[in-house]
Amino acid sequence: EFRRVLFRSAYYRVYVREGQTEVQVQDWTRINKTSNEYYFIFDTRDKIPNEYYIDIKVNTSGQVDTYKRTLKFQIVNKK
Repeated sequence: EFRRVLFRSAYYRVYVREGQTEVQVQDWTRINKTSNEYYFIFDTRDKIPNEYYIDIKVNTSGQVDTYKRTLKFQIVNKK
């Protein structure tokens, strides 16, 4: 059975890793919400080639949960 979970609010942040250090690319930003989905738009046009990570933070009824490295993607050089 599928159960839909509605978040009071949700945020994402983007960073790269240099060894054990997380270098922030974009601070916590609110995720957009429609009547049936959540989404965000992250512009990669000015980003340098690297491996990027996205964390998600959600607030459900006062409880805040953070999901580390939920997404990972690479930007490569255009040729």
